[in-house]
Amino acid sequence: MDNEKDRKEKPLGGEKGKDGRSRSSRRRRGARHRHRKTRPEAADSPESQDRKQQSKANMIVLVDDDPAYVEMESLAVVHYLTGFNPMGFTQPSRALNYITNPRNASRIRLVLLDLEMPRVDGHTVQEILQILKQSRDIPVAIVSAHNTAENIERIQNLGAVGFLPKAFTMEVFVRFVKEVLRNGHLNGWQCAACGRLLTGDLVDMLTMRPIKCSSSGCGSSDIRQAFFGSQQDAADSGQS
Repeated sequence: MDNEKDRKEKPLGGEKGKDGRSRSSRRRRGARHRHRKTRPEAADSPESQDRKQQSKANMIVLVDDDPAYVEMESLAVVHYLTGFNPMGFTQPSRALNYITNPRNASRIRLVLLDLEMPRVDGHTVQEILQILKQSRDIPVAIVSAHNTAENIERIQNLGAVGFLPKAFTMEVFVRFVKEVLRNGHLNGWQCAACGRLLTGDLVDMLTMRPIKCSSSGCGSSDIRQAFFGSQQDAADSGQS
């Protein structure tokens, strides 16, 4: 009789622990956790993989002896030029090694080169320009603090696809690079009086042409177009 009484007083499902659960329910719960499958990490979509691969294959090479400019331009490429990666150099020799490496030739979409880089480690900007001139597949745009008629003519003769006068902001840099990448070149407007390339000047919204030169002591309204890259070749052949 006592055994029967004990069986009746035992709760269903066996003894309960301190958490209020029976041993059998704890065993079932543990089994569920052991057999629960972890979800596999979501794989990148084909479109995402293509974008990543394309980004690795599209390089913009930045060559300037001023680390502040290289850093600013690199940040601009990373944040505002989707699908492109920067490769910055402050020494001509390292830039030459990268540009002349056969594995990199097909990856370079544009080289921005400071024309006034000093002679460092036995190499000069002229060597880089010579290499780039031999390889027509790599476009080069020139950065320079000397915004003069003589310098602009020199840049045009080098076959550069554009000229960006220093100093410039990140916004101006991004707009310049986007236009060069989109069109293959970027023409500009030049003051016929002082020879300066006009950037950020007051523009006539109907003709999209600067109204007058904003250079100190000039103010001339005699503005002409300056051609670069293939447009310069076409202009030269038209004049001959």
